[in-house]
Amino acid sequence: MSLWWVVPGLVVLGLVVLGLAVWSVLARLGNLARAAARMQERTADAERLQMSVAYLQERLLQFQEQAAEVQERAAARRPGAEQ
Repeated sequence: MSLWWVVPGLVVLGLVVLGLAVWSVLARLGNLARAAARMQERTADAERLQMSVAYLQERLLQFQEQAAEVQERAAARRPGAEQ
């Protein structure tokens, strides 16, 4: 007679353990979502920085070209420079 109570008891115990495991996983999903959002923000920041670096490199090349042109013009205007 007591055997009939053991089987449902084990089923209920199993369900309780399963519920606790699911609850633990769901509680950690919130942390995972926050971490994913932070990672997306960092990725966006990194992409903005890469764009800024590319722009600065382009500007640096332009300044180098302008400096070379100015040096050439200055050298051509010096006394004794061939014209």
